[in-house]
Amino acid sequence: MLQSKKANLILALVLAIAFWLYVIGEIDPETSKVYRGVPITIKNEHALKEHGLSVAGLDRQAIAVTVSGNRSSVYKLRKDRLRVSVNVANAREGGNSIGIDVRVPRKIELQEQSAGKVNVAVEKRVNEKGNVEIAYTEKVKEGYEPEINNIRPKVVGIAGGKSQISKVKKLQAKISPKDIKERETSIDAKIVPVDSKGEEVAGIEPAVDKVEVRAILLKTKTVPLELKIKGKNAGKYERECAAPESVTIKGTATALKSIVSVRGGDIDVSEIKKDSQVKIVPILQDGIKLSGAVENLLLKVKVTKKADRKN
Repeated sequence: MLQSKKANLILALVLAIAFWLYVIGEIDPETSKVYRGVPITIKNEHALKEHGLSVAGLDRQAIAVTVSGNRSSVYKLRKDRLRVSVNVANAREGGNSIGIDVRVPRKIELQEQSAGKVNVAVEKRVNEKGNVEIAYTEKVKEGYEPEINNIRPKVVGIAGGKSQISKVKKLQAKISPKDIKERETSIDAKIVPVDSKGEEVAGIEPAVDKVEVRAILLKTKTVPLELKIKGKNAGKYERECAAPESVTIKGTATALKSIVSVRGGDIDVSEIKKDSQVKIVPILQDGIKLSGAVENLLLKVKVTKKADRKN
């Protein structure tokens, strides 16, 4: 009896699966699906440019779109096949409420969209120029440091709404350290305008999309720093001197191999009569440079009158 019930249960399960497969494969029922975060693109912005205007921003950057259709078609649909746009050809300076147009592929029907309109801010178009700086998309592996040999062009023009342009603090060329090799490499880097927090500023058009960056990946090495200090006790003063014991340098593996220390040259402190800091200029071989992590090499000099020390 128990075996009979178990057999019936298995048979029912098999029949249910078979029926489900039949429905999916043969009948292909209608279903719906929600796609969230579908980006809004701007159409016909060139019409604004002709009137010295530019889009400063939208009050929303994306919407949710609900579509329907046969199950097989809906579940094959990628979000990037949905086209969501606003046409700014007739926009005027100031705020504009513009309808959002949603286009879906054949065999798919638009069922619902989370917003029908978007507020578009339009401002006078202004132009500026800025120097391009390198920004790495990830951390450089330990023991190595990129050396940027050239950026072309170094100065890039940007255009956009007045308020958006005022937010731009830097023009960054974004590159991955993994793309830089131990021989000079040419990399096409995208220009990204960023604000004081390093966030991308929307609505800005660089005059060029990319710049050419020529770079090489150098090795780093930390070695002792050797100094010769003269005149510590010259005249009526005694001078206590403190300097970094080591320094980090960079170069090719071959260039670094034979280097065991770096000389900082001779420093004469005999004329120093008050607490001071003296810049140390290291003597480096051809092909060797200070690491970018070395901000300033300074000799700190603390001065005391000899007479004062006797008292």
